[in-house]
Amino acid sequence: MTTEYGIDNGYIVSRQTLLRFFPEMVKVLYPSRTEDIFVDPFGVLLSDRYNPAELVFIDALSYEKHYERYGWTNSDIVRLPYGKTLYLVDNSYNILAICTVPEKESLDEVTFHTRVEIDGARLNADYHRVVDTVARNWEQNVFELGEERFNPWNDGPRDAYIRFVKMNGSYVSDGWYCSVLVLNPAIEIIPVEEAEKTMTRVFFFSDNSLRQEDPDGNVTYSNYYFTEGVLYMSVDDPNAPASRGFWFTEHNNWPRLIYFFTRDGVYLGQIFVPAG
Repeated sequence: MTTEYGIDNGYIVSRQTLLRFFPEMVKVLYPSRTEDIFVDPFGVLLSDRYNPAELVFIDALSYEKHYERYGWTNSDIVRLPYGKTLYLVDNSYNILAICTVPEKESLDEVTFHTRVEIDGARLNADYHRVVDTVARNWEQNVFELGEERFNPWNDGPRDAYIRFVKMNGSYVSDGWYCSVLVLNPAIEIIPVEEAEKTMTRVFFFSDNSLRQEDPDGNVTYSNYYFTEGVLYMSVDDPNAPASRGFWFTEHNNWPRLIYFFTRDGVYLGQIFVPAG
């Protein structure tokens, strides 16, 4: 398919041109990453539920609102960013065609492939089953940090302690995870969308993404999660007021949102922590 060059948009193709070939096309989806990161054995974006091609499409679903907000998917032009994969989908998210834009300085044409080996409609249903819990539970549960600041080493005052969490007045026990989002005012952040992206990573990317162990037995954790071990503490001390807690730094230059969710893909709620 022949491309055009837009001064403000780089290489583009007309939506009308695409509709002539794919009249059932309703949306164009863009992932935030290339497939390389999903197949890197040392990366964190791995899954035991979905293959790399499915993960790229799920990632595109998680960025649909983002690209719509910036006019990438609802205007008369379709952008062709270097190295990006484009998915043309119908109203049910069945994938009509896929195009991976080559990384060339001069882009005269692109090829759309109609042979699709993943079920976009099924993946979209899986995706919404998980992320729609964000909208359902956004203000349903009341989360708060307990007043206790627990230091298991008893080695003097600290800025960071294990903090315990209450949901609807009761301490939270086993079976939950959390992710801390720093609200940097220099970066546009839509809290609900960020929670949806967190849920995408939690459920669709397996425990391989939460815990990485190298050949020497050293364990590291993804930046996205607090899980058992160094970042997410199981507190067995009988003096601790609850069985679970997490390391929390008391002061930060910017406000923070702490999202809570289950490993099975259910969003529970959030805590807003002011700056200071």
